[in-house]
Amino acid sequence: MQGNELVLKVYVDIVFLVNFGVDFFILWLTGKLTALKKGIARLLLGAFFGALYSLAIFLPGGGTLASGYAKVACSVIMLLLAFAPFSWRVFFKGMALMYLVSFAVGGCVVAFVYLVDNSAYGLQVINGAGILQTGLSYHLLLAGMIVVMVSGWYGVHYINKNQLGRNLLYSLTIAVLQKKVTIKALLDTGNQLSEPFTKKPVVIVEAKYLQDVLPQDVVKALARNDDFFLQAVQEKSAQEWVPRFCMIPYSSVGRENGLLLGIRPDYIEINKGGKRVIKRDVIVGLVGRAINKEGRYQAILHPEVLKQDI
Repeated sequence: MQGNELVLKVYVDIVFLVNFGVDFFILWLTGKLTALKKGIARLLLGAFFGALYSLAIFLPGGGTLASGYAKVACSVIMLLLAFAPFSWRVFFKGMALMYLVSFAVGGCVVAFVYLVDNSAYGLQVINGAGILQTGLSYHLLLAGMIVVMVSGWYGVHYINKNQLGRNLLYSLTIAVLQKKVTIKALLDTGNQLSEPFTKKPVVIVEAKYLQDVLPQDVVKALARNDDFFLQAVQEKSAQEWVPRFCMIPYSSVGRENGLLLGIRPDYIEINKGGKRVIKRDVIVGLVGRAINKEGRYQAILHPEVLKQDI
């Protein structure tokens, strides 16, 4: 401030880069939350326009561009450049989420700066315009942006991972010899394992959850994880079990030419959200180890089993 004159120094390169980085992150996060999938080039284009707008308001006569209408128009153009075409419903959803993300990111960056140095800057309002006073460390601002972006990236992936897991979890009931067992199962579209002769799809299940149904010698053999011993045991099992057993060859990472003990259930029943599928032409493959270390599910479904038997 010199006399009654306000002198404001603007570092164009810093303003552009900061806004470009923030705009790119906001558009990326908006795309994740709305399931709008476009290439990196489109996101860069939208962020580039937003960064140019941040410079335009400092041009002579650029006060009009700082109005609320101009800011909304800029947001619309950024969204269109990054994700168009889309429906009106997706457009309004995207706009709402983009502003929500913008407020959240801005608040988090300011909170980080205050947390690290509460004297980093002050805010002075002159004629309705907010002016950041000198003393703001751009290095601190950049650090705050990086922290928020990394936290947001991990947060989105964590949410997507857990949401995806919930969407793919089903209730699985296995019926064998008048007995039923109900467990949680994960749909795995990559599971293409089938019984080689009948081509029936194989549902992989932790054997311990069927220990009250299976013969005890078979349960013990599964615990030993010995294919040849397991084959010998199933051949000597009770007569009622012999027609139900089969050996399924498989290969996995770290193990080739393995054998999986399979049983032919009376049927399996799959439930989710009030919808029920009953499948009889299926094999239940038994494993002696935990399928999910966290215990969220105890079986892996073959995608074919979701088709209702006629």
